[in-house]
Amino acid sequence: MTKKPLNSLSSPKFTSADLLTTFFPTAGKRMRSPTEILRNAGGQTARDTKRASSWFRRGWTLQELLAPVGSCERLLLNSKWEVMGGIPSSSGTGPYLGDYDVDSLLSVVSEITGIQEDYLTGSRSIEEASVACRMSWSSNRSATLTEDEAYCLMGIFNVNMPLLYGEGHGAFRRLQEEIIRTSTDQSIFASSYERFLSALDPSDFAGSGNVVTRSHESHRVVKHMPIQPFEMTNLGVRFRAAIRRGRLHGQYQGFRAFQLNCFEMSGAEDTLTPIYLAL
Repeated sequence: MTKKPLNSLSSPKFTSADLLTTFFPTAGKRMRSPTEILRNAGGQTARDTKRASSWFRRGWTLQELLAPVGSCERLLLNSKWEVMGGIPSSSGTGPYLGDYDVDSLLSVVSEITGIQEDYLTGSRSIEEASVACRMSWSSNRSATLTEDEAYCLMGIFNVNMPLLYGEGHGAFRRLQEEIIRTSTDQSIFASSYERFLSALDPSDFAGSGNVVTRSHESHRVVKHMPIQPFEMTNLGVRFRAAIRRGRLHGQYQGFRAFQLNCFEMSGAEDTLTPIYLAL
């Protein structure tokens, strides 16, 4: 049987599906339309049921989770349409549906998805998250078609590009090129993929959820870093940066690298560690 993309992909409307609200016209209302989010898991606790749900591992559902952020509260339902809990909005006091008053699952969903609570509630816009951080949100998600692993992220990064099914991992390469074309965020080069400058797929950004950029408000040293221009060319990526020479991990004499305009945040005091790109 031949695999085919969703029927909606053949519609002209999908050419603008990179905008989060295109697929979710009711995102500005108080509650989202019920969706099968949590599968039945007989005998398991509510937390285990949520952890086992395939909804949290599908690429396209990341947009479903983030589209209503800040504008409405979201309820999580199981396959029997039973309310399991909800995610509050920064503009509301808690998730409600009619006469139902349900528990907040904010911390549970944040733990499962790796998305910080501020981004789930809308206290902070997802645009404030670094490119690497947003990529990490999709690092443990997958799609039936390889291309959809890239296409489902267009709305997360507010970019637009043609849908070319059959190009395989080329779709994710094109996505990165579009992000580079419209952004000054160099954390896109902070993936764990070592063979090439661009990552192969979102899984290469696993563990990058704590990467912050120069716009991070709580750190003056990051906020006031100079913006270094970079651009895509027919030969690769062109940077302007000061090159550092030295050793890498106590070896590799003559190692050359330059510092990206992003940091890895760690520790209770939000310690910042510079991220370097090896040459």
